Amino acid sequence: MDHNHQTRQKLTKQTVSGQAVLSRFFEEILEEQPETVRTIELTYFALTVTTIFYLQYGEQDNKKALIDEVITAVLRKETGRSATNPDLNIETAHQEFKNRLSKYSALITQLLQDDRDHNPIAELVIKFYESATQKSAADKTFSTGKAGTVLSKYIIDNIKYVQREFRTPSPNQG
Repeated sequence: MDHNHQTRQKLTKQTVSGQAVLSRFFEEILEEQPETVRTIELTYFALTVTTIFYLQYGEQDNKKALIDEVITAVLRKETGRSATNPDLNIETAHQEFKNRLSKYSALITQLLQDDRDHNPIAELVIKFYESATQKSAADKTFSTGKAGTVLSKYIIDNIKYVQREFRTPSPNQG
């Protein structure tokens, strides 16, 4: 099995695993019933995290092409099994993902910066909640602190995963 295929498999698996983590996040932390959460939105968020950190920390020469293949594979899989939105096709999913990638990555980038004047994790939790449930967060009572801690851990765990799996070892590390 070639290196590119292994990389695509690992990134796809990490993204799909992330969807499951995010589903539990909505159920256990935000106390939402699974049927009230747009699973495609969990896919967009998981893909955003995978994409931005692989592009930032991965050291493969063709990482942009590899991540594009992962995005397409994950979106194709999700649109093929979307019971909550059977009309969602791959083209629409790609367009929605591009929009979410832009919004989520800006908030995640702010989150990782030390010099901020506001609380980007709370904003990220609220935007993610509203996109996934199609409801206003103003009507929902949840601890943004607790939710922010869990979502931050998810993001940091993904950074660590990409750094561990996709950095080229130095010659001393064998």
